Amino acid sequence: MILLVDDDKAILETYIKLLTKLGFQVSGYNCPQQALQQFQTQPQAYQAILTDYNMPTMDGLELIASIHAIRPSLKAILYSGMLPTHIPDHIIALSKPTHIKQLVEILQAGKDTSKSE
Repeated sequence: MILLVDDDKAILETYIKLLTKLGFQVSGYNCPQQALQQFQTQPQAYQAILTDYNMPTMDGLELIASIHAIRPSLKAILYSGMLPTHIPDHIIALSKPTHIKQLVEILQAGKDTSKSE
């Protein structure tokens, strides 16, 4: 399952529809805190997190850091129209607009960023 987080509901709904049509199971949230709470209940259920960077209450890097504190090897994809200047090497960064083909290739490239937790 993909944990998808974007505070823009239109973008969130678009990505959910596209990824679902392409065969992915997606759990979408427009609030990073709600996404983190859900992740904490079943951290092994997810193959990746796909999150916007610029959100009002918690940015995407903070969300990924919180998730990686629980499950360090989970694949993390950060996307934004304005990416931060420093992105840790273990996070995949994509600029908006993101091409769905590129995103699918990244998601299909394996479940985790490393072989062990």
